[in-house]
Amino acid sequence: MKLNTIVIIFNLLIVVSFLFVFLLPVSFLGWEFATGFWADHWYLTLVFVAVLVLLDGYFARNAALFSALEKEHWPRVIDTLRHRIYTKGRASDQNVYLLVNAYLVSSKPEGIGELEAHLREHNRRALSRNALLLGIPRLLSSDGERIRSFYGEFRTDQGTRNDEGWVEWCYGYGSLLAGEYDDARASLVPIADRNRPGVLKALAVYLLRPFVDLDAAFETRIASYRDAITTHLSKRDWERRVDRARGKLHVLVLSTLVRDVGDWLYPPRARVEDGT
Repeated sequence: MKLNTIVIIFNLLIVVSFLFVFLLPVSFLGWEFATGFWADHWYLTLVFVAVLVLLDGYFARNAALFSALEKEHWPRVIDTLRHRIYTKGRASDQNVYLLVNAYLVSSKPEGIGELEAHLREHNRRALSRNALLLGIPRLLSSDGERIRSFYGEFRTDQGTRNDEGWVEWCYGYGSLLAGEYDDARASLVPIADRNRPGVLKALAVYLLRPFVDLDAAFETRIASYRDAITTHLSKRDWERRVDRARGKLHVLVLSTLVRDVGDWLYPPRARVEDGT
């Protein structure tokens, strides 16, 4: 459905709703009472008009962006968002998210690095809030030192939106890839211990498996983590959790790892070929 159609339908619904509320006193108490009621409460009409104007103004200000998103015209989306963030200084979480998403869809992860550099210089607060997203090029690189270095900067930053421990998990993931096993274990074990059964907990447990080779007693711990997840979540429940989690860009770029985790938790049944 086109944006213009949505806006028209939205306005019609608001107006019809207001008319329903406006005429309701007439239906029950007659015109005389309704006239007196609205004479005393005229300001409600102003509130309604103000809300409608504000909402329509929002759609109007963002019409170019919404149109580009609707048509999946990613270069135009990028240009619009860059103008907002770089020129107007409007580095809202929504603008940052949409620009990072547009860069990923356009296969231009280097643009995310440019955005990070800009925010690092001009808006440190926005950088901290969106650190999880802005580190995605590092996750895509699978370079442990780069991942570890970037997310390590924001582990204790009070302005960072950690999303239940994702920044810490990314740091642990980078540490593991970089061979910094003590740091990896120190980051991942608390996530496996504290988090409820779900995608993040499962990813932490999966990354802890290599520590069985370093500590035989750790095998029992890994088994208990795994049992806690599979007991709480059926395979269908797990797949639903994964589908919802893919709405987050940092989970989407880890799709291959998430799939491996699912196969480990819920091993596919062996296929029996005819005649074997």
